[in-house]
Amino acid sequence: MGEDPALNRFRSGALSKPRKAVVFDMDDTLYLEREYVLSGFRHIAGLVALDARESPEDIFAFLEASSTMPEHQGHHLDFLLEKYPGLRAVWNAGRLIEEYRRHNPRISLLPGVGSMLSDLRDAGAYLAVITDGASQSQHRKAEALQLAAQVNLLIVTDDHGIEYRKPHPYAYRRVSEASGCGPKACIYVGDNPAKDFLAPRVLGWDTVRIRFPNQLHAQAEPLAPEAAPLVECGGITQLRGFLKCWLT
Repeated sequence: MGEDPALNRFRSGALSKPRKAVVFDMDDTLYLEREYVLSGFRHIAGLVALDARESPEDIFAFLEASSTMPEHQGHHLDFLLEKYPGLRAVWNAGRLIEEYRRHNPRISLLPGVGSMLSDLRDAGAYLAVITDGASQSQHRKAEALQLAAQVNLLIVTDDHGIEYRKPHPYAYRRVSEASGCGPKACIYVGDNPAKDFLAPRVLGWDTVRIRFPNQLHAQAEPLAPEAAPLVECGGITQLRGFLKCWLT
């Protein structure tokens, strides 16, 4: 007497629950981006202290204070050169930026993120990360967070060209193809309503915004209804509960 065909289908996975993909932004979603900024400032302070004839602690304090000033946004290292003009004999903004991007960051996953990712894997989810930014710095962040061991796919959009940064749909489509998950089986979690949710919503994905204090974009609101997330969570505990329910 042959084996039950239903048993064979079960063994082959034909009767298993359809797979779903949970896709995350990285900066200010899996870790606090301010940690990276301060890590870079510490690195720069150590490099230039001797040439500035100042202590690393004082230089770091200047950079940290600069990071809270809206008028300095994106130009912290330019203002450092203005503060210590003697540095210009050795350093320029381009070289400082390169050092900032190439440093090995001292950052860590937000509390609860590691166990959340483990729970999602155990539940059978396909996990991916889509992140924008200079390739060198984004890969170093991912290495510091040990994401390769925790997700199925990491996409740094700049690896393919800055034109593929969010909200371009390219990275989202790649995840869908790699995971074999259709739009209704994909969900994206991010923090920035200016770019994170438009493409996945157009593609038919579910979308979740995580918003908590100290995120760079915590106070930002969507500029259009189609750029708004479908759900908002106030922290990792709430997000974890929501995603576990979404997977069932």
